[in-house]
Amino acid sequence: MDKKLRRELMAKAMKAQTIFTIGKMGITEVFLSEIDRAIEARELIKIAVGKNCALDCRDCADQIADKTNSQVVQLIGRKIVLYRKRKDEESHQQK
Repeated sequence: MDKKLRRELMAKAMKAQTIFTIGKMGITEVFLSEIDRAIEARELIKIAVGKNCALDCRDCADQIADKTNSQVVQLIGRKIVLYRKRKDEESHQQK
């Protein structure tokens, strides 16, 4: 991800709503599948890490990004911003 794209995504993320919160259950397979679906639909999502989550915010961000093939755009306090380009756009660009 280049700097220009990262800046654009960070600006969009400021206005984005937090759509998931990681709680005391941590990161489960069901949670990951919901995140994966949301990233596919939106490309850019914001996740909050609850105070009762036993995991470190950076560890959560890295683990989710790895499992969903996304990139961590930003980590501010207890908020994680993830990005993944839509698969259908990639196939359109190749044509």
